[in-house]
Amino acid sequence: MQSNNRVFRWTNWIAKTLCVIFIFVQISVDREFIANATALKDTQMYRRSTNFVPADTGRLERVLINAACGKDTTIAFIGGSITEGYNATNKSNQYVQNVYKWWCESFPFTNINMINAGVGGTSSYLGVHRVKSEVLDYMPDLVFIEFSVNDAFSYEQMQTYENLIRRILLAPNEPAVVLVFMTDKDGSSQQDLDCALGTYYRLPMISYGNAVMPEIEAGSFLWSDISSDSIHPNDRGHIIIAELINQYLEDIFQKACNSFIKTEYIIPPAITPLSYMNAMVVDSSSIMPTASRDFENASVNYHFTNDWDATGENAVITFTIPAANIGLIYQRCIEGYRGQYDVYIDDKYVTTLDGNFDRGKGTETDTIELYRSDRVETHNITIIKSADSENYMFTILGLLIS
Repeated sequence: MQSNNRVFRWTNWIAKTLCVIFIFVQISVDREFIANATALKDTQMYRRSTNFVPADTGRLERVLINAACGKDTTIAFIGGSITEGYNATNKSNQYVQNVYKWWCESFPFTNINMINAGVGGTSSYLGVHRVKSEVLDYMPDLVFIEFSVNDAFSYEQMQTYENLIRRILLAPNEPAVVLVFMTDKDGSSQQDLDCALGTYYRLPMISYGNAVMPEIEAGSFLWSDISSDSIHPNDRGHIIIAELINQYLEDIFQKACNSFIKTEYIIPPAITPLSYMNAMVVDSSSIMPTASRDFENASVNYHFTNDWDATGENAVITFTIPAANIGLIYQRCIEGYRGQYDVYIDDKYVTTLDGNFDRGKGTETDTIELYRSDRVETHNITIIKSADSENYMFTILGLLIS
């Protein structure tokens, strides 16, 4: 056993030495960029943003060292509109793009791939259903999760957030996970709930709210300096997020270069039921309705492009699906010209969906959970225009199945 341990230590040392040599070759990197990326290192903002219980950074260290050694690296981001890049004046100012830029400029001889799976107005409930097809199928080495201002404070949302974390951690290629916490203008978010899970799983966490809110309270700058509404960062806000993340990556990279990397991360037992570990989105490209009238295949939504769109006053559509849990994604608008539709599961009325919403009080891409159980059974889902609906226009973007 002692002999094996000595072999392991020598092998680890040799591997790290070769990587360090390669890293020094890469130091032809743009040093001005590195200086900018580390500008927050000694500020209270940065220290507050990462002031959490120490995380297990072994997986993240491995990703950074592999990238330094020239191994193709894929980083992914899943979240809401902030991750999507909303309110930045152009793509280059989005926080995701600036984190990607850090990777490319820090490791210029490495092929860095980036996935942006941000969808505005969506929560971890939809995130856990789309993470496989939009993120995990591309075998990312690192995934950033950002849902703290989209999730509600509820047990159900805690469950979908934890299931999302576990789906990523349990992926065959063992990606690293970093949790990113945003904030509303009044300082509210679900950071406390998400942080509790992050602490339990010993995950790296970075808080934009912890960084900026005390500065605003102290009068260092105004909320309007970093956002033009109550939630979404402007260019300056996006740059702050990126700098916080990039400085954290720089610190963990230095740590990895100066110590042995932990090779094993033990995933603790789940806290909530694992109801969504096989969750998926099914749409017009993957399922046919059992019956349909005045509905046609369409491409209405910018992100979910395989839809069913109502075309007449007698619109009704039925699906037959084996599932334990069933939800729906549907399109909404603020113009008021869309209709209301009743939903039935196994001939029992569940709810009425409104294709309209008031600005600031809803989202275009909306989701609803219709049915929950502990057992997979075959169900009929019928969506039909309400008798008192004045308009028939309605778009189903997909069914959420687990």
